[in-house]
Amino acid sequence: MEMRAEETKTKRGNDVAFAQQVIKTMEQVVDDKIEELDSLNNLELERLRDERIKTMKDAAARTKELLSKGHGGYDDVEEKLFFKVSTDSDKVVAHFYAGNLPLCDIFHMYLGDIAKSHLETRFIRVNAEKSPFLVSRLNINHFPSIVVIIDGVTADRVIGYSDLSEKDQFTRESLEWRLSLRGGIKYDGDYDPTSAFKRNRTKIQKIYKKKTIRETEDSSSDDD
Repeated sequence: MEMRAEETKTKRGNDVAFAQQVIKTMEQVVDDKIEELDSLNNLELERLRDERIKTMKDAAARTKELLSKGHGGYDDVEEKLFFKVSTDSDKVVAHFYAGNLPLCDIFHMYLGDIAKSHLETRFIRVNAEKSPFLVSRLNINHFPSIVVIIDGVTADRVIGYSDLSEKDQFTRESLEWRLSLRGGIKYDGDYDPTSAFKRNRTKIQKIYKKKTIRETEDSSSDDD
């Protein structure tokens, strides 16, 4: 009996030792796994951090490049420099104005303000009276007129306020929204088009026949 009791005691001791060893081994495995996961997480965080830093640096470099090209401003451009300016940037909004027309002054005010918040696009203004060649080449017949140029081709036109409001009391936001329709700028607002604009929606959203801005545009370009 004593021998059996001793054997039982020994067996229990062995079982406990085995269990303790298993637990210890499992704990070690868990610890190793946690360390591995921590290592992976740290590597992942480091990778995300590096990507974030690169993105920020790229964005800063891009902003610096755009500013060096005049983005963020709203400057007069002479006729002889127009083609260079309009092809140096991916997107250009060019306002052709004449004299001291009150409506042109309103466009100046709004476009200058919009330019500050849309660095992705270069905003310029062209004095039509001093640019007869451009006015003829681009068939500018009414003032103010805005020509949107994307990748060197005419993508859109805004003539006066007819596309913006029934009256000349249109808003900055309506002009901003209008410029975004064919990709002139990025617009994330919630502007609700006026009834006048809705009537012109089909005409406005038609795809203009794309020509390089150096090519002569016939009058059909305005209606296609």
